[in-house]
Amino acid sequence: MKTNVMAASLAALAIALLSLNTHAQTKTNASKGTKTTQLKSNDQSFLTIESDPTDDAIEHVTTYRNGSLYKIELKNEKITELVIDGKKIPEQDFPKYEPMVKKILDQVKRDREQAEKDRSRAEVDRQQADKDRHQADLDRAQAENDRERAEKDRELAELDMQKAARDREQAEQDRVRAEEDRKQADHDRAQAEIDRKHAEEDRKLLAAITNDLISEKVIATKEDLHSLQFSSDGLIVNDKRQPAELFQKLKAKYLKKPGVKINFYNSGNTRQFSTSDQK
Repeated sequence: MKTNVMAASLAALAIALLSLNTHAQTKTNASKGTKTTQLKSNDQSFLTIESDPTDDAIEHVTTYRNGSLYKIELKNEKITELVIDGKKIPEQDFPKYEPMVKKILDQVKRDREQAEKDRSRAEVDRQQADKDRHQADLDRAQAENDRERAEKDRELAELDMQKAARDREQAEQDRVRAEEDRKQADHDRAQAEIDRKHAEEDRKLLAAITNDLISEKVIATKEDLHSLQFSSDGLIVNDKRQPAELFQKLKAKYLKKPGVKINFYNSGNTRQFSTSDQK
């Protein structure tokens, strides 16, 4: 029974680590020859994966969450040693923890790939900015040449002067349009960041409520949550109204603002989560 409780706790840890807003960092220790990946969350939990300098197939995972310290040794992504709060887990119990370890390694792989994509994208943006600045210098120089040539030719060719004036007007329109495009791009990036933060907050809120429902034995696992309606009118989980005592407990924790309504629906292919104001 104690082993089953420990397995459930470690599985919940993996889910929480994957849903938290984390910061990933990978670095190499030149003196030891080790490569270390670290994920740190906002609530002081952490996860570290360190490769063995003598064997690339061996990795050591250390993570702390919810008051427990987990140390895992892996070889070719298979558990070879597992210690929880200083207690060594028997080898026959390793299969219970393999799904959790796979989720952690998959998340670290995605973080590494995303970091590389971000670096590549930043380099492309920098190169494009350099090209844009160079082109702007060329445009300004060309405009200056046009003005000088127009001044010299004004007395000889009135038609040429008028054409130069039209060229300047078009250049100004292009500059204004380019500035408007830049402002719109800045606005779009800011809105995308706001949307990303809202989505992250929603994921954290749903994960917290789901963990509480599991703790209260309303559902057994997060996959068992198919629908949720949570407002000042009551708490309904999977179309079943929950007892008033549980409703009041979770209401005090999550419905701190009046009029808030939380909805979740999952039917396999369709998954929706929303928070709204009932005003």
